[in-house]
Amino acid sequence: MTDLYFLVEFPIFRDFTAEDVEALAPGCELLTLKPGAAVCLEGGPGDALYIVKSGVLVVTRSGKHIDLLSEGEFFGEMALVDGSPRSADVHVQEAAELVKLPAPAYQRLKKEQPASALKMADVMLKQLSFRVRRSTTRALDAEKGLDGK
Repeated sequence: MTDLYFLVEFPIFRDFTAEDVEALAPGCELLTLKPGAAVCLEGGPGDALYIVKSGVLVVTRSGKHIDLLSEGEFFGEMALVDGSPRSADVHVQEAAELVKLPAPAYQRLKKEQPASALKMADVMLKQLSFRVRRSTTRALDAEKGLDGK
């Protein structure tokens, strides 16, 4: 079983109890990846969420830099919500350890431990909300010519 107790160190997971961590852990696997490794590719299957335990990852779309991700952050939440193809590429920039939560494991969690699954859903919604707000701000800034270009 993957040790996920590191999650509670990050504010977005602050509501997770030991029981929530224990409920989530059996469906997860720990991946150790080297720099340059592709975690997912734009258009690929949306089949898992990934939590960054350590390292740095770069997110790109159509070759354009979108974001950097580091410990405590996650990506792929849309895969658990709607199963759509990946919207971006994610590559390892600095050696990384990732926790992978496959969509079937999340579906199982929803059936077997609904309270823990609800907490995970809340975390995903908070992250999605943050990303939408950030994208809106960036788009408005670019429209106003404030994007530094």
